[in-house]
Amino acid sequence: MKTRHIIASSLIIILSVALFSFSSAYACGCGVLITSGDKGSWAYGEDSTEKSFINLDKGVEKLIISLDIKNTSKDSVLVIPVPAQPATVTTDILGDVPHISGYDVETVARGNITHIRDALLVTQIYPAVPLFLSETMRSIGDQESGAFQLGTNSPIGSGITVYQHLEKNGMIAEVLGASSSDALYSYLTGKGLKVDKDSIPIFRDYINDNFSFIVSWINPSNVDASARGILASFPATEMFYPLKPGSAYSGLGATKTITVIGHVSPKIYSDIKDSTFVNYLYSDEGSSFKDFFTSEDGFAFTKITIFAKPSALTQDLYISNATPLRIYNAQFINLYPVTYGIILLLIISALSVCITAGILYRNELTWTKLLRLFISSCFTIIGTAVGSRLCLENKRIKYVLLHSILFTAITLSVWYTIFATFRNW
Repeated sequence: MKTRHIIASSLIIILSVALFSFSSAYACGCGVLITSGDKGSWAYGEDSTEKSFINLDKGVEKLIISLDIKNTSKDSVLVIPVPAQPATVTTDILGDVPHISGYDVETVARGNITHIRDALLVTQIYPAVPLFLSETMRSIGDQESGAFQLGTNSPIGSGITVYQHLEKNGMIAEVLGASSSDALYSYLTGKGLKVDKDSIPIFRDYINDNFSFIVSWINPSNVDASARGILASFPATEMFYPLKPGSAYSGLGATKTITVIGHVSPKIYSDIKDSTFVNYLYSDEGSSFKDFFTSEDGFAFTKITIFAKPSALTQDLYISNATPLRIYNAQFINLYPVTYGIILLLIISALSVCITAGILYRNELTWTKLLRLFISSCFTIIGTAVGSRLCLENKRIKYVLLHSILFTAITLSVWYTIFATFRNW
């Protein structure tokens, strides 16, 4: 059990960022563009997975893009398109990023519904081994491892307006409004940043009143930069993640991992459907990260992993805040397994009694007798036998045997139906 729990935690913790190249420009797997001159590129640590975090809180999306600037060229620049008017966008430079871990909801639910199935089936066997029943009920609910400074609007030159300028943790970040991609290129090169002009046209689709840009680069006057991430905050009705800028590059690309607070529904378009995996997780412990997310109790989160090639990044990713029905069901099983088991016991007992009575007695039994048979059948096969003795005048043995067979068959059918709805990556 401990080993499997460690595996689950590892799936969430191992979320780091990586690099891939195209000529003299580089693409970030976060879906945003990183441009660079010949001297270097943004470095993303030692791991091969790139990570970002999203939280939609009271109509404001908070997007964190992690980075490691230890070996980054000082003339490189990170550009993030944001689907909001620049006056409504704020940014921050972070000295750390969230660390989130938990168990896979569907994997644990598959285990718990199997435990519930076993407990229900045991009710149809004479309890000669009460220890086994006790042990089974104790296992229900075990959570196996399923295993993540504002200033005045300043027009700069032609076509660029700076809405926020921030210097922190050895980096500079600005929120910009741009009238054209050429204006953006001229502004960045005017800052002394070596930008490959071929990397700029990808931003043309974002040049309109409903988009802005967050640009950041290493502060040339700082010798010891400590920034670990960029936080963008902007109004949103559904979550946004910029994938499309990465389509300008060739090669295999890098794995992209997006951790979203809450159980959500990403709108995965056809080009990346086969290379995108969505895992729903839950942390039993609270978590707090300033200006991003705070929870004193357990909380849900979603991990979206994208293995798509750059050529498949033809659209940006939008994420609905709605929770899939199967995840609601899985989490109910995990949080309230005994209650879920009792509900199934009542439903399966009622079906078994009604079907058995209908086959053997047609319309001979009154509702009172059916109710008594139902109540007694909830107390194992012994209860079924006692109920038949008290309520039935004939065919008692046939009733007990047929009821037990039906109960077992319905239990297995219900178990398989629920079990099969949960994905097992």
